[in-house]
Amino acid sequence: MGSFTRLGAALRVPARLASRFSPERVATSQAEARWTCPTCGTVVEPLALDDGRWLRLRCGCEVHASAEQWRVQQRILLEEQRSKLLASQLFGWLAPAQAAQGPSGQFETFRLDMRPGDTPQTVRQRQLALQEAQRFAHDPQGTLLLVGPPGVGKTHLAAAIARARVAAGQACLFASAVALFEQIQVLLRQDEDYLRLLQKAMRTPLLVLDDLDKPKPSDFREEIFYRLLDQRLQSGRATVVTANHRPDQLLAWLGAAGVSRLLAEARVVELEGPDYRLFPKRG
Repeated sequence: MGSFTRLGAALRVPARLASRFSPERVATSQAEARWTCPTCGTVVEPLALDDGRWLRLRCGCEVHASAEQWRVQQRILLEEQRSKLLASQLFGWLAPAQAAQGPSGQFETFRLDMRPGDTPQTVRQRQLALQEAQRFAHDPQGTLLLVGPPGVGKTHLAAAIARARVAAGQACLFASAVALFEQIQVLLRQDEDYLRLLQKAMRTPLLVLDDLDKPKPSDFREEIFYRLLDQRLQSGRATVVTANHRPDQLLAWLGAAGVSRLLAEARVVELEGPDYRLFPKRG
């Protein structure tokens, strides 16, 4: 430390720089600028400034702690930026310029209360569906197929799963089948390659495909569904699918090969009951 102090005294650090960047560490005397680190016990000698004042230096352990704090802050910043990016892609990946909030859906807001037209069985179905969706969100494996009539909470649970995975730091893409094919048609009319869109859906760690059986069946849509399901099955990537029809009734949309791949590693959860959209929302 003594040789370092002599070197600093010989160099005579410019006072204008010290006053600009570290004015709080400039002292009028060498004794005032000298200090003992309470952490490691090192006596830290100051550097002489060219105007006769002295610059109080930081201890090595202080420098190390400051560098570590900076690294932690950078990691937090990167995680926040990544979280924002994942959230923006979740519902806006099909058409980024028209990115929306997506359908409402949180596990905490999934209604389990008895409603007009409910039975103990339909309430129990919702309870089991919520539990299954939460388990899947914790550890996505294979395919979760949510089936039932409109308004029983399939999309709500699917969106809740998607948001939970994004909150956990995993990439997820959510799309209704209608919006997916609308965007494919837009690309076709613009003579652009829609395969890039499909590749995104094939490669994302979790794909949520809502209302699979909403578009009108066609050979083209059957082929798209097959390619999506087949690639995701082969790569071991998790998928959530919602539909109004039971698996054995989806042949018109998927074909036999598509249904086979949909059910290969699927957990089928059926929901029944009244359409919650027809009832007043809770305050």
